[in-house]
Amino acid sequence: THLEDLAPTGESEVGEVTFERYSGTDDSQIALLGEVEGTLLLMSGSGDWAALEELTAGAVESVRATDQPAEQTEGTAEGTAQQS
Repeated sequence: THLEDLAPTGESEVGEVTFERYSGTDDSQIALLGEVEGTLLLMSGSGDWAALEELTAGAVESVRATDQPAEQTEGTAEGTAQQS
């Protein structure tokens, strides 16, 4: 699916990020486009907004995790280990 083949149809809020919704003429092709930590994220699928939003939430978390400086990530891991 190419984004230029789809039309904007609204917005979705996923992981505190606003994504533009796009869909094809018969709604079988759908996409979400948003910016997370300076990274454009385009997720596409077919037909089911809830499933696409769930996958997008995981991608948002991944982008945020890779965008953290190493010392923050290490500190978080140490804090979690101490709480266990």
